[in-house]
Amino acid sequence: MGVYVRAVATGEEVELNADRPFQMASVFKIPILAELLSETHAGRRPLDNRIILTDQMKAPGSGVLKELSAGTPLTVRDLATLMIIVSDNTATDILLGLVTKEAVNSRLRACGLERTTVAMSCRELLWDLVGLGGAPDTPENRQVAAGRLKRRELDPNSRVYRDERANTTTPREMAVLLGHVLRPTLNGGSASGPLAPDVCRQMLDILRRQQIRDRLPLLLAPAVDIAHKTGSVSRVSNDAGILYAPKSPCVVTVFTRDLADDLKGRMAIAQVGQAVYEAYA
Repeated sequence: MGVYVRAVATGEEVELNADRPFQMASVFKIPILAELLSETHAGRRPLDNRIILTDQMKAPGSGVLKELSAGTPLTVRDLATLMIIVSDNTATDILLGLVTKEAVNSRLRACGLERTTVAMSCRELLWDLVGLGGAPDTPENRQVAAGRLKRRELDPNSRVYRDERANTTTPREMAVLLGHVLRPTLNGGSASGPLAPDVCRQMLDILRRQQIRDRLPLLLAPAVDIAHKTGSVSRVSNDAGILYAPKSPCVVTVFTRDLADDLKGRMAIAQVGQAVYEAYA
């Protein structure tokens, strides 16, 4: 487990393996959101633009869009919301295709993150996980990938687990990014930084609507305010966000790897969330 906690009001920090690399899983959707909304703020990516869903766009794994009919119209805003609050992989890959990996990584560098890299889309990551890395995108391979994922026939030597350039981060670096998101929304929103205050407010609005609550907020009352994004693949469970405890907002990032029991991993993350909240209640 890797943990980084920073209480904004006091500057207190807690860290455990905070500089060790971890697979982000779906936490990599936070950097995509940051780049997308930054492009929107710059006038290059209107959120009301419509995209027509096609079967070719559909990605395996989490989400609802893969179950919808081709021809369904979706706004960029819809896609951004689904990417975060239900971790929709199809929405993610559509948006990543719009903004590009290069732009997301440039945004990360501008935010001071040197060891966080987005190198794979959801489809690329999951296909590699089931031994289809580099295979052509055909209907037949899609069926094979879906079947292997359903049966959990996963490659333990996949680069998802061993390649530090394959969508990895450190607990400290993800906390740095979340700190950039939080800071302009405090003290009247006048703080300057690599992300515009309007971008940060929009990001927090979406992150606060997260519907997957089986990690950091699991042991907390439903009314507790938290803006966060989970991430999971087999043997990996993560959560990263901002926990608004009564005495201080707290940036909390928790990543795991090599889990023997995914459920116990999620519960360990929940215990971190509970401990942080109680410390600042």
